[in-house]
Amino acid sequence: MKPENKHLRVSAIAIAGALVLRLISGNLPDRLIRFFSKPETMAAVVFLETGTVMRVPDPPVTEVVTEPATEPTTEPDPPGIDKPQFTEQDSALVSVNNASGKTFQLDKLLETPLNWDLADGQPRVLILHTHTSESYADCSDNYRSLDEAQNLLAIGKHMETLLTAAGIGVIHDTTLHDYPSYNGSYNHSRKSVQQYLSEYPTLTLVLDIHRDAMEDKNGKQYATTLSIGGETSAQLMMVVGTNGSGLNHPNWEQNMSVAVKFHAQLERLYPGICRPISLRKQRFNQDLSTSAMLIEVGTAANTQKQALEAATCLCDAIIALSKGST
Repeated sequence: MKPENKHLRVSAIAIAGALVLRLISGNLPDRLIRFFSKPETMAAVVFLETGTVMRVPDPPVTEVVTEPATEPTTEPDPPGIDKPQFTEQDSALVSVNNASGKTFQLDKLLETPLNWDLADGQPRVLILHTHTSESYADCSDNYRSLDEAQNLLAIGKHMETLLTAAGIGVIHDTTLHDYPSYNGSYNHSRKSVQQYLSEYPTLTLVLDIHRDAMEDKNGKQYATTLSIGGETSAQLMMVVGTNGSGLNHPNWEQNMSVAVKFHAQLERLYPGICRPISLRKQRFNQDLSTSAMLIEVGTAANTQKQALEAATCLCDAIIALSKGST
């Protein structure tokens, strides 16, 4: 066969093959269509028919771009994610006995945020006792004791242990401010607070821990109790001073704002744990700090065990609010 006729025949075969594929492609499986359409297949047909080797073009090279490995990004927690939030609705949790002659807006005090971090490794909480020798019914006959294991120092030490374990820096003052003279106790404790605030400028929360006394009409001491998880606990009462007595006290509303949030948080955790906040004319040295409270832990008729239970509840609220509030 002449070369030109061979070339014509090869072309005719290729054209015919393409036409056949076009006509029957609707009835052939996709795999067969792709097979007969490949250049390698056409080259094989031409070789078998003519002995001529057709050059099959190299397949196009696709550049593969590998992205550099990146560490997964973690979105930061939104601010205040673990902070309690107080709104106007929480006003129902708070009750106040107002003997100060002052007025306040409870919902505004609740909503004002606490901007602090008590667990930042710095000394942040000062615990002291203006009436250090106060004790409980099972500790002494006259409800006072100089024994640190029996008086309020035992309550303060218990609180120090719990708060320190939670990462909160605590200074516990063990001075007997009411001995040998009960009169002048607040003058003595005032000097202690001033000294500690000067020595530890990071101190934020000042807690003066007391024990209350309540008598019925016959002079019998009255205990305040509630049941928490099967245990009997004393109740707590926050006392907030003002400038109602004429003494300078520009911080009383800030102190009151702290007290109402602690009251609300305690009631959230342990309903019934709090007696009404006592807002008084006296200032109780609370002018020395913008976050100062006097807290009555039970009464003289409570047992020390009941008082320790209440102090544990108080620490739970402090820990819950240790990062502030929103």
